[in-house]
Amino acid sequence: MSPAGDAGSFRQVYDLHETHVDTDAAVIEVGGRRFTLGRDFVLRSFMGTIDGPLPVVYVSHGWVVPGKGIDPYAGLDVRGKLVLAHGPRAMPKGVEIQHVGRTAINAQTPFVAAAERGAAGVLFITQASELVRWDELRGANTVRREMEPAVPSAYLATPITSVLLAPPVTEALLNGEALDGRSAIRAGDEGVYPAPFALKKSVTVRLAPGARTVLRPYNVVAKLARGPRPRRSVIFIWDSGEEQGLWGTRWFVHRPAVPLTRIVAHVNVDMIGASRSPGGADALSADVTERGEVFVLGPRVLSASADALLARVNG
Repeated sequence: MSPAGDAGSFRQVYDLHETHVDTDAAVIEVGGRRFTLGRDFVLRSFMGTIDGPLPVVYVSHGWVVPGKGIDPYAGLDVRGKLVLAHGPRAMPKGVEIQHVGRTAINAQTPFVAAAERGAAGVLFITQASELVRWDELRGANTVRREMEPAVPSAYLATPITSVLLAPPVTEALLNGEALDGRSAIRAGDEGVYPAPFALKKSVTVRLAPGARTVLRPYNVVAKLARGPRPRRSVIFIWDSGEEQGLWGTRWFVHRPAVPLTRIVAHVNVDMIGASRSPGGADALSADVTERGEVFVLGPRVLSASADALLARVNG
């Protein structure tokens, strides 16, 4: 093996920015009532600061699906305002949306739709399915790790700051509005969403970054240089941060060791502990390989659904 990383080394280093939310200062105030992080609301994502009293616009489930004529933002101005939506897994009734990573195909998630329209942040009327695990969510998503400047990807971090509201916050927020809090919570759980509207009251939300750190993770990249010469060069990549957001893979594609146009195939060594070995846990599963077998994906290979998805993504 010979090195194929940075400056003749085996390492391909990238900058990863780590930002901690200032949890002590995080607060939501509604009508003079003060709500705290962890007990009354939790973070769903953190992209940047929300600070000050802001108008709020209720946008139903928050999804935009042009092909189905679904746009709860139509006729509403959300720029610089907080978007209030059901979530985080509420969906338009009867609509199936495919995903590649965090990207919705032919649709915009509430995060993307709100961010593209200039919203300051997203407040979610939390569904019952999420409320049952509130204790798990109390300290979640208080740290954001992402490459900066951002490397485009279907696994790019959520583009807007968002929070999940506990029922008391939702009720306070919608008290005296066109839709009351209890009705809103029930509507979200039943999947029947009222029409969008602008709230009469403003809400104070204070979420800001605290400590910041720049980390230096790396991929290990090598090239086959000895032994029987293959017909093509073989690049070996041990990529980092795969489960966190495909950080290393994204960086390799952004700064490839060889031009991407010269790469003709990609062999992904994944799920090596799963096979249809006799007596194994996956012995009867058609979704894993047998000994000495590989699955090949790509245009016109093995999967008609993969072909259709690639065609749709590539437009």
